[in-house]
Amino acid sequence: MTEEELNTISNNIKDKIGDESFSIISDDLGQIITGREMMEKDIKSRDSEISELKDKNLKLVEANASLFKQIPTVHEKSESKNEDDELPLKNVSLRSVFDRNGNFIK
Repeated sequence: MTEEELNTISNNIKDKIGDESFSIISDDLGQIITGREMMEKDIKSRDSEISELKDKNLKLVEANASLFKQIPTVHEKSESKNEDDELPLKNVSLRSVFDRNGNFIK
């Protein structure tokens, strides 16, 4: 809304309620107008912040995509088996690993 439109509306209110009543509510109307202008500025600043964050997010997504491309995804299974792979796993307890003095048993 332009300033000219605001003046037109305020003059219409002034004509409808009279000069005396208009002076009573003019402060309230001024607060409403000021609050609206502050909200508009806040919305514009948030819109610019949102667009900046979207740009940053897009750049981060692109950087992450290029990093993921550098990670090898296919693991070739080796033909030779390690001896450790063939050994069965046994249950290990703390008592079987440490002696009564708390020293590690080799």
